[in-house]
Amino acid sequence: MKACIPAKQAPEALKTVLDTSLAKRNDSEEFADFIDRVGVAEFEEKFGKPKSEFGPLDRDNIQSYMDWGKTVVYKLERGEGECAV
Repeated sequence: MKACIPAKQAPEALKTVLDTSLAKRNDSEEFADFIDRVGVAEFEEKFGKPKSEFGPLDRDNIQSYMDWGKTVVYKLERGEGECAV
């Protein structure tokens, strides 16, 4: 399955996968067999939302743009890597 979701949406995405599999899986069917049977398109469609659907960077959506446990907006910064140690 290929999907790009914000990390903060991962718990909701996992719940969607689990709920869908529990609702549509045959008795004693393994998860991998379930995915082989129904395919991944349904999940890719649900998780393939454009980033714009997660809202603009404003007060209402600010938590979606912050790393877990942080109080500042995520900012890509280049720093010293482990290879430089």
